[in-house]
Amino acid sequence: MPSEQTRWQEEIAQLRQQVTDLKQIAENHQRSAEDFQQFFTLSLDMLCIIDFNGFFTRLNPAWEQILGFTLEELLAEPFIERVHSDDRERTIRTMAIAEQATAGKEAIRFENRCCCKDGTYRWLEWQSISLVEEQLFYAVARDITQRKQAEEEVQRLNTETLRRFKSLVENAMDGITMANLDGTFAYANPTYCRMLGYRCEELHGQPSTIVLLDDVQSRQIGQEIASGRTWNGPVTHRRKDGSTFEGHVQSWLLHDETGQPQAAAAVVRDITDQQHHEQSLRQSQALLQSLLDNMPLAVYVKDTEGRYTIINQLAASFIHATPQNVLGKTDYHSFLRRLPGCGCKTTSMF
Repeated sequence: MPSEQTRWQEEIAQLRQQVTDLKQIAENHQRSAEDFQQFFTLSLDMLCIIDFNGFFTRLNPAWEQILGFTLEELLAEPFIERVHSDDRERTIRTMAIAEQATAGKEAIRFENRCCCKDGTYRWLEWQSISLVEEQLFYAVARDITQRKQAEEEVQRLNTETLRRFKSLVENAMDGITMANLDGTFAYANPTYCRMLGYRCEELHGQPSTIVLLDDVQSRQIGQEIASGRTWNGPVTHRRKDGSTFEGHVQSWLLHDETGQPQAAAAVVRDITDQQHHEQSLRQSQALLQSLLDNMPLAVYVKDTEGRYTIINQLAASFIHATPQNVLGKTDYHSFLRRLPGCGCKTTSMF
């Protein structure tokens, strides 16, 4: 059996080892505390601890740098006093949710505006967890003011662009319409509604076939744009009063960012007046040609390029042709044989 002295020596050695271990633990703890303090102090994010009464208990220097208040000033009153009045109710409600969250396991994210010492406000993005047993919130806040300003500017530009685009569409001289994939009207601009004699709200939700006279052509248009092509051509429309008009239609599919079809768009131009003008022009040309053909003189007109723009039957007969075969051509294109009574030859350009 070991002697009393040996036993005491062993106990002293164990005690020395325990003291050494405790000193090592204390040194590690001290280093960890120093590392934490250095991290807490140097972080560019705004780190804080808030008690359940709403007071800051600890803040890092980033708060003073960003908001301009001293740390003492921030610690002196509830943090909600620094929050913009429009954001306070939402912030209190969010913090109440965080207080009920599973301690230390569920992070709560929210945004609000906090007052600076100069009277301006900074947007902060928060991430917070609660430790119920300690009655504390641990939170990180990040200044996102520049991001918010950029988002607001983008929103302003989008709103302004949309306003201008809407004004452009609603004041366009052509009819502009958009239909859902089931063929019902989703939108029609005032010009298109005036063409048809409807109020815009009357067309909304109605099948587009109510304004198209030819059901077969309507199906052809649908098949054409469904295949990814653009329909481009005349379409007979039926007005609310039952009368009709001819409209030149350009129609295509609209797709979302993934490439999926969302709607069909169309631009419609009333070509009734154009058709009347073309018909009047054809009648005038026929009358002029009839007058020229009954004149006892050979009459023709050429443009600066030497092409025949007007020629009557008598003039055309001199070159053994008809007016229809000569119009738009030069002598080189028209004289395919020796001219009567002329001693020169002509060469065909074909």
